[in-house]
Amino acid sequence: MSAENPVRCTVSEDRIGKVRNWGEMSSFISPDDIKEHENFLRGYFKAQIFLQSGNRVKAKKIFNGLDKATGYLEFEKENSDLLRAIDLAVKGESRW
Repeated sequence: MSAENPVRCTVSEDRIGKVRNWGEMSSFISPDDIKEHENFLRGYFKAQIFLQSGNRVKAKKIFNGLDKATGYLEFEKENSDLLRAIDLAVKGESRW
């Protein structure tokens, strides 16, 4: 997390591993980050939902699309804290 913006996403303890819709997830993420990166964040969230439900094929299609999107790989490197928060909210664990 950056020093100038240390809290970009905070998932409440009782919701870890239980978030299933973007509306709830977006309430945990800074509005500035949503405004700037909404497509990437929504895509990553959707892929995590499919992984959690066991639909690896759909998740892989979304991840492949994200990987091909201009700027996503840089976004992924610079925003691992946001992706970690999404992982925790959906799955209760993170690879980040």
